[in-house]
Amino acid sequence: MNWLSRAQGLRYAVSALTISVALLVAQLFSVWAISTPISLLAYLIAVLISAWYSGTGAGLVTTGTAALAYSYYVFQPVESFVGMADNSVALGLFSVSGALTSVLCGKLQNTAQDLKGREQTAIQQTELYQQAQESNTSLEQEVQQRMAQLHLASDFEAALKRITDKVRDSLDEAQILQTAVQELGTGMGVNSCHAGLYDLDAETSTIAYEYNPSILSFQGHVAQMSECPELYAQLLAGQYCQFCPLYTSPMRGRVAILACPIEDDQEVLGDLWLITDRDYGFKDLDLRLAQQVATQCAIALRQARLYRAAQTQVAKLETLNQLKDDFLSTVSHELRTPVSNMKMSIRMLELALLQRSSNECLDPKPAQYLQILRDECEREISLINDLLDLQRLEAGTHIAECERLWLQHWLPPLVARFQERTQNRQQTLQVAPMPDLPALWVDSASLERILTELLNNACKYTPPGETIMVSGTVAFGGIQLQVRNTGIEIMPNDLNHIFDKFYRVVGSDRWKQGGTGLGLTLVQKLATQMGAELHVESAVNQTTFTLVLLNAALDR
Repeated sequence: MNWLSRAQGLRYAVSALTISVALLVAQLFSVWAISTPISLLAYLIAVLISAWYSGTGAGLVTTGTAALAYSYYVFQPVESFVGMADNSVALGLFSVSGALTSVLCGKLQNTAQDLKGREQTAIQQTELYQQAQESNTSLEQEVQQRMAQLHLASDFEAALKRITDKVRDSLDEAQILQTAVQELGTGMGVNSCHAGLYDLDAETSTIAYEYNPSILSFQGHVAQMSECPELYAQLLAGQYCQFCPLYTSPMRGRVAILACPIEDDQEVLGDLWLITDRDYGFKDLDLRLAQQVATQCAIALRQARLYRAAQTQVAKLETLNQLKDDFLSTVSHELRTPVSNMKMSIRMLELALLQRSSNECLDPKPAQYLQILRDECEREISLINDLLDLQRLEAGTHIAECERLWLQHWLPPLVARFQERTQNRQQTLQVAPMPDLPALWVDSASLERILTELLNNACKYTPPGETIMVSGTVAFGGIQLQVRNTGIEIMPNDLNHIFDKFYRVVGSDRWKQGGTGLGLTLVQKLATQMGAELHVESAVNQTTFTLVLLNAALDR
């Protein structure tokens, strides 16, 4: 509001100034005969200036002031007004002209101000449009830069993934390094790329594989680390090097080199060298790609070397295992003859004692010793037979003789052999009814050996008062034969190793029968050789061995 008041005061001040100048001009020309037209012209100019500068109001004020001044200085006293019609007409014309001029100038002033405002608005809009254009241009450039960066990052990720997949999927050291240098060389467009392997004891680096489009090859070149101690000290410390050699190579010329160590968490295995023109500067993405590929190479090389060492160790273990099997086979064959002779001698000694006992009364201790000798001889024969059978099964020389078999008729006599033993140990032995079982086409000797061993184990580990149940059912996948004994539960750790050779569950041999730990191993291999499956479950104070005779064993 203060600013508006000052502006209005200035306008009316200009109006007052113009009318004052007009009065001064009128006074100067009052002595001449042409003073009236000049006065009117001066007043009209004052009105025009006031109206143009200050607006319609100021122009009308100036017109009124000029009319009063003209009347005062030009008209005679009232009694002399007669005959002064010309001056009255001039005054009227002046007033009308001044009013019209004020209105017209005000309109022109408003129009000029409106045009000026529109011009300023247009200028502002033009400036805003230019700023928007500049902003759009800047945004487009930024978007293009971001897109270019994303494109480079995408290319970098794609190249790294491609190289990593090829390197990671191989356990061949030669293929790993050849793939790495080939992909790096072609992907980065360098003059050459090679991989060196270190011999830290000899302090040498050998170029094992290279990518080199030129005819000249450096593969197999051996570099002494002592020739460039600063360079290899940095590489052995796990740091990359980027440099331009001061000397000009007669074979490569002036070049730029990027060297990255191939390093894992244990040591530096080698290095990757990228060689290009001397005017080229390796970018951050180039460095990152080379470092990532070198890291992946180190991991893959370590895996390949561990795999090779494991394979070597496996080969040695297989050799040792074969030697062990050969030793056991030889020893078993060699022991069978003297044990057979011992068994025959025991039998002859038993007959001799029987003849003497019929003639005279003998001390019962020799008979007791003879029984111990017979039992131990049977154990040795059983051990030798288990070793030989196991060796034949592992060697694949076991001969199966299949025949038609009805389990409901064949199984009860087999189980009956263990009735006396279970009664003596206060155990209950039962065979579940199985009238609907189909006939089988199997190796009856192997099946008998499996069930005999499972029943022996059940009798060995079942406490008094518990039950041993033998059952057979038709289930999905074939016929299932189960031997279940209660009162005993195998711990999970023992359950995982129960089929291993010579493995025995410590402290579970309730009847102190002993054993070699080969029985269940032999049973499992017999089941596999028959095309059957053998499983064991132990929970809720009972243990169940399940032999699954697949559909292929059914008699068609």
